[in-house]
Amino acid sequence: MSRRDFNGIPIEVLIEYNASRTCVDTGTICHAPETSMYFGRDGTVSACCYSTTPPLGRYPDQTLSEIWSGAQAASMRDALRHQVLPAGCELCADQLCARNFTGFLGKQFDRGAQAVGQPTPSLLTKDGRVSHAYPRRMEFSLDNRCNLECAMCSGYFSSTIRSNREKLPPLSMMYDDAFVEQLVEFIPHLKNVNFLGGEPFLIDIYYKIWELFIELNPECEISITTNGTVYTSRVKRVLEKLNCHINVSLDSVTRESYEAIRKNAIFARTMSNLDAFSEVNRSRKKGLTISTCALVSNSRELPDIIKFANERNIRVIFNTVVFPAEHSPKSLRREEQAELVEFYLLNANATPTNQIEADNQAALEGVRKQIEFWMHVAESTQRTPLQARCAILYDTCEVNSGKSELLSDLAGNPPRSPDADSAYLNGSAHTRLVAYFTAIWEVGTLLVQEGSLESLEFDTNSLHALVRYLEQISTVQSERMYTEIRRFPREMVRLCGSLTSERLIELMDAHHSSRK
Repeated sequence: MSRRDFNGIPIEVLIEYNASRTCVDTGTICHAPETSMYFGRDGTVSACCYSTTPPLGRYPDQTLSEIWSGAQAASMRDALRHQVLPAGCELCADQLCARNFTGFLGKQFDRGAQAVGQPTPSLLTKDGRVSHAYPRRMEFSLDNRCNLECAMCSGYFSSTIRSNREKLPPLSMMYDDAFVEQLVEFIPHLKNVNFLGGEPFLIDIYYKIWELFIELNPECEISITTNGTVYTSRVKRVLEKLNCHINVSLDSVTRESYEAIRKNAIFARTMSNLDAFSEVNRSRKKGLTISTCALVSNSRELPDIIKFANERNIRVIFNTVVFPAEHSPKSLRREEQAELVEFYLLNANATPTNQIEADNQAALEGVRKQIEFWMHVAESTQRTPLQARCAILYDTCEVNSGKSELLSDLAGNPPRSPDADSAYLNGSAHTRLVAYFTAIWEVGTLLVQEGSLESLEFDTNSLHALVRYLEQISTVQSERMYTEIRRFPREMVRLCGSLTSERLIELMDAHHSSRK
């Protein structure tokens, strides 16, 4: 068994990872907090799109300068310098342990550090660390305006899902012209910037920011992740005036599968736009990337996507999907995971003829390694009596319900839904949150009665008080709380069975206050 250190990451994995890096400064696991700022839809600012808990700060409560030089940013930098992955870095830890270095998000931030053989003294302090005067990279995820209702997405990322599927009012827009003005100080110092959505080419504030880059820093590397459905003269101007790299989200190269995953998209139109993006990029000697979510539904199509990309000299990135659980290969039975691993081995391109083909093959190997790691974790984790009992109860309960999700979480065996179109699974986070808490009382009471749990008291009046509280919190709070409580199911059962509703609500209020 590997010796472990640094928050459970094997030391030999860190050594192997550092050997794969191309930056001089490998004294930190991740350069994100030293080089980058990520702006989320609700005003939270973090080092990257994964590490949103806790955030570095919040706009408009703080200025961008205050956030960049604040105590939370300093704490995160120090932790990573000591090889400690702070809270919010769990998925990256998962990728590192799987040796999925190609899919490891943290590696992207090495670009903001020093490349081997290309030292830039102005970027380094005397001790060799990256200067913190200004970020070298920014990522914008400012709005959820989007025209698609992708199967694995939610209303937090798509205004159309929020309106049509979740039947909820629009999210508030946290960013304004004052935010754009504050960017003026930072833009000249930026080396690369990512624009995310929603759908970036439908978000008005992005065009204002792009105009600033045209004026202040036209050579900055701009990366735009688009669903590929929007191509207009306004879009063409952005591509021609800026140093743009386009990432097209494409989860299948067959019409039926693509349109099933990317609801409202038309496959032929996306393919036509992909050619248009490629033509503009070729004229400016820029590349194009395909970003693919590795899902249950398209798991056997990944080699076809690579073949499609190789024929067009396009690089592929596979996004690791763990939530929603029913869309993640992590939730497959071990036998199904083993079949996928064998499938990827049989369909590997053994002799890449150029660097892009080699990189694409490495991306597929990263997916295979990730699945193998999940299989290993499942095999090496011995179930406790409580987990075993919850697994049995899960097998006999109604699927696609708060009870089934709780039992699956307690058993340590996330389910793969047999009905991805279930009204429950596609319902709002608030609906699922209430159902999950209600299930805690039902399941907790049963487990206590059976003797599977220590003596706890699941008072019905406390549940009613808690549900009334949940009715009053915002949609954003519901979405976050639902995601977070599912990470610690047993702890939530213990809290709900041992604390009064008043104390539970106090803890929730304190938690939300710390997140603002």
